[in-house]
Amino acid sequence: MRWPALLSYVGDNELVFIANQSEWMSDSDLQSPHFDEGDRIIDTDGCLYQPEKSEKGIELVKLEEKYTLEDLVGLVQAHMFEQAGATCVSKVGATSIDQLMTIMEALSEYDKP
Repeated sequence: MRWPALLSYVGDNELVFIANQSEWMSDSDLQSPHFDEGDRIIDTDGCLYQPEKSEKGIELVKLEEKYTLEDLVGLVQAHMFEQAGATCVSKVGATSIDQLMTIMEALSEYDKP
């Protein structure tokens, strides 16, 4: 698992930026057992993980599927459109997943109260 990561809820365009493992472990919303089977954590390498409840809390089970940069750009565009009704989301450009995570980090800072 390479942080940062994004939490993607099944059937929803919302993405949650997770900066590091410490944030993942300490955030009570992220550690509550409310995940659906299709929810995914996507790390900076594009690897997918399924959050599952265990005796230790929420564990991340690595899946064989992997997202490409293009897959993630599509998710970020859908997220931006949903959050802000942004009309220029087709212009979101990144040459790496790392750059895309930086964009999502900036957006998450903007959304904080």
